[in-house]
Amino acid sequence: MRADPLERPIFIVAPPRSGARLLAGAFGAVPGTWTLGAGQLFAGLPDLEPPDGRRAGRLTAADCTQEVRGQLRARLQIAFAAGEPGAPRSAASRLVEAAPRNALIVPFLRRAFPDATFVYVHRRPLDALAESLAIWRAGSATTYRRLPGWDGPPWSFLLVPGWQGLIGAPLAEVVTEQWVRTMRALTADLERLPPASWCVSDRDALVANPAGELARLLGFLGLPGLTQPVALVEAQLPALDAADLDGVRGELAPYLDRAVELARRARDWSAD
Repeated sequence: MRADPLERPIFIVAPPRSGARLLAGAFGAVPGTWTLGAGQLFAGLPDLEPPDGRRAGRLTAADCTQEVRGQLRARLQIAFAAGEPGAPRSAASRLVEAAPRNALIVPFLRRAFPDATFVYVHRRPLDALAESLAIWRAGSATTYRRLPGWDGPPWSFLLVPGWQGLIGAPLAEVVTEQWVRTMRALTADLERLPPASWCVSDRDALVANPAGELARLLGFLGLPGLTQPVALVEAQLPALDAADLDGVRGELAPYLDRAVELARRARDWSAD
């Protein structure tokens, strides 16, 4: 009997530009894993991700009704069997999913997949925010082109609760609040999980010591090791202009105090 390809899935969770995609890119080379194409988790379930932003990114356990859970799992089984991008057609393996919205829907995912493991990726807020702001300006990560009443540049990355209250705010404040509101939900949700069901990675450690960091994570997850971890991580690193990032750091300075406590709380997880 073939194993279930939805058994013990792995969900990578982090605010924008904190390293979730970096880690997922390395995990994609691990034998015994499969991935979905970008934006495919809720394909066929439009009520969970409507284009007008009324769900505001957040999903709770109450949103994962028996009907929704059945539909989601059935669609993912089909995706695996059909071999959608990243999904092998052979023996079943573990799903690794790193969609940005994962950071706001941990309770929903836990209800849908009770045996899931979550990997939180930590990064210094200023570094993540500087990249986020530069990418917002470039328009290369747009997720919502026409939100009702939104008068800023097209929305990038995940949509956070209360986004309507950010209409008219400076873009640096929008980006900071996106990080803060994501982390506020994520820290509360992760701390409610059993300790064995989640772990922490550090983006800087992943870049500085790919072999060691990946070996530690893969050991926790019960996955086989990688033969070329350094090359896999380096291939995923973004090519952003350092001068552009330096220019936006000053814009973020008035809002950085909002991130301090949440960042400290997340850093403490690594020390536990």
